[in-house]
Amino acid sequence: MDTKSRVMSRGLTFVIPLVMAVAPAVASEVVEPGETQVFTAADRCDGTPFEDTVFRGTNSACVPPARVEATAILSVAALNSNVTSFSTAFTDFTVTGTNGAVLDASVSATVDWDGVLFGAGIAGAGARVKLELILFDETDGAVKGSTVIVDQKQDSATLVGIDVGGTRFTGSEEVSLTGTVVRGHDHSLQLKLTCGAESGLVGLDVGCVFMNDVFGINLGGDPHAKWTSLSITVEQDIFERLDQIDAKLEGLDDKLDEVIRLLLTPQGRRSTTFLDCDDEDDDEVCDFPLKWNNGRKKGRGR
Repeated sequence: MDTKSRVMSRGLTFVIPLVMAVAPAVASEVVEPGETQVFTAADRCDGTPFEDTVFRGTNSACVPPARVEATAILSVAALNSNVTSFSTAFTDFTVTGTNGAVLDASVSATVDWDGVLFGAGIAGAGARVKLELILFDETDGAVKGSTVIVDQKQDSATLVGIDVGGTRFTGSEEVSLTGTVVRGHDHSLQLKLTCGAESGLVGLDVGCVFMNDVFGINLGGDPHAKWTSLSITVEQDIFERLDQIDAKLEGLDDKLDEVIRLLLTPQGRRSTTFLDCDDEDDDEVCDFPLKWNNGRKKGRGR
């Protein structure tokens, strides 16, 4: 049994990094319909609690501004077992308005990841890492859009052991997703990292490591996942826009009424009453073509 297996069989040792506090959603950013909001940091974190037993180990953490880390491992003592661990960074926002209008939204992000899956060259066991970006309505408690960035699962037969550094998975991707938001609701954008491991009839060390200093041993590199840019664009509320246009048109109608009141009548007097052009008594005044006569406007019939 190698050194790391002996360490694992006696119980796992983790170094727990600084984490963002887990707290209820409190929107720190306000997004206006028709605008793009750029985020600079996540607001809160959730994840799998630390566990350290002879059979399995889990841990998770978030590191500001927008980094998630997770670990899930099984030791040689665990037969026909599985374990998962997750870490989620939440970026909170609210969409202005109180009318409950449902609007289309598009999310853009740049996401980086670097971690290790490890096994022992034995079929029937394996490790998995999954990385997702999620648009979530915190008021309704519902997913409004999501995309899977990474979903890597490998049988242990194709993985190398942790004693030689495991099998590295690293990358960076420009990510986009579409969904919907509701005016007046709180929402969050969630970067979720999930690690998993499973064992078969033969005990072996197997796991997923996207975390610094797991087992107190530096695996090299910088295991983690994070977003380096994140933004959301919310479409214009067309009904609100139409209401604004209607309000402007009503204002123009009022101004037009005033202009009509100030127009000169054929006698050259200012009208002091609004003329009802549907009234036969006003036809002679309302239905006259203006003509130029010796430099003066004159109306027919007067």
